Amino acid sequence: MTARSAVTGLMALATLPIANAAAVDVVNEDRNSYRVIIQDDRGQREMEIQAGQSLRGICGACSITIETDDPLEAQGAEIVQIKAGKLQIKG
Repeated sequence: MTARSAVTGLMALATLPIANAAAVDVVNEDRNSYRVIIQDDRGQREMEIQAGQSLRGICGACSITIETDDPLEAQGAEIVQIKAGKLQIKG
């Protein structure tokens, strides 16, 4: 391996935490599971989140909905929590 390819590889690895830090996470702090609807520039998709589970890096900026609450807008490194059937930005 050349020094140049090693540096290039390290630079690529250095960008990984930045990419992950700019993505929205959803944390389910309830005892119930929920169907999570995510709407972003890629369209709409659904995911299931179990009690106590986290969904990491679901979007850069999106609208998140569960069946028991209104949509919530989230972006960047925000953490959306589900608590008592409601969505809220943690923090």
